[in-house]
Amino acid sequence: MVIDDSRLEVNLLKLLDDFERLGEKAYFKSIRTVLRGGRGERADLFLQSRAFNQAPSITAYELEDLLNRLFYQKKIIILKNESNGRLYYRRTHPDHIDGLICFDQLLGINTKPYDQIDETLFKGLPMRGLESSTVTSNKQFIDCNTLLGVETIFTESELEKEFIQEISKIQYAIRIKEQPRTIAYTSNGRIYTPDFLIQTYQNRLVYVEVKAYNEMTVYKNLLKLEELKEQTILEDAGVVMISKYKNEWINLEDIRSLTMNQELETEVLKNLNKKNKFTKQDLDALKGKIDFEELDIHKIILHHNLKRNFAFYKFEITKI
Repeated sequence: MVIDDSRLEVNLLKLLDDFERLGEKAYFKSIRTVLRGGRGERADLFLQSRAFNQAPSITAYELEDLLNRLFYQKKIIILKNESNGRLYYRRTHPDHIDGLICFDQLLGINTKPYDQIDETLFKGLPMRGLESSTVTSNKQFIDCNTLLGVETIFTESELEKEFIQEISKIQYAIRIKEQPRTIAYTSNGRIYTPDFLIQTYQNRLVYVEVKAYNEMTVYKNLLKLEELKEQTILEDAGVVMISKYKNEWINLEDIRSLTMNQELETEVLKNLNKKNKFTKQDLDALKGKIDFEELDIHKIILHHNLKRNFAFYKFEITKI
């Protein structure tokens, strides 16, 4: 029989709070013992808990089903005790749930059953640190609150810093590694280092590249992203490029889903057919003649699989 008792759910969540308050890890067996009213050295710590003896006949199957439902609803988190390898449960802070959902959507994370990951990916030093970074400004270390404690993360831009600060507020990550690996993304061996590898609160892996929104459709950046996807496919990890536009986090799929600006599309394609390129000067010449948003040109680049080179203030778009 599947449990569908809202009161038991409330009691279970309160019990997880009690485990946290007492500094104890909520293992499956311990949770079931308390709910069934069992006694013992650890169980006796919870005699005053509202959850004690609230489900004296609950089976292991019923408890597992309830915990799985709460996991899918993002109300609880599953963690692994590094010292003994056992899994334990923690309650998600209720104020964090909306933020967790938003960042799941941004990073392309879909909830699935808890599974083990390759934790060796987080071992070792970043591939590029303060001394070896080629960035000339905005390099800094910041603290990030993860579910395993505070990690000090190296960032290379204000946007990277802002991203880490926002996931820190909601304890989105179990672990974070900056500059986690290098890959060759061209035939002549040019090297690319993604910004972050994140082990999310639901034990999913995702590589995150943080770019200014007007750099998201630069051809070499898209090339790097596709090569990263190819080289990490066996890790069952997500790969995503994100940015911020008008104070909202966006990814490439958000741009692809925009409504096509057909007037601008017509002008871009006309220039490509006529002179084999569309430049920033061409775009500036259209201002006042047609209405368009800054992201419209990026939508056209992605939709038609065009090649954009150079910085946004002097870009050139061609066919591939």
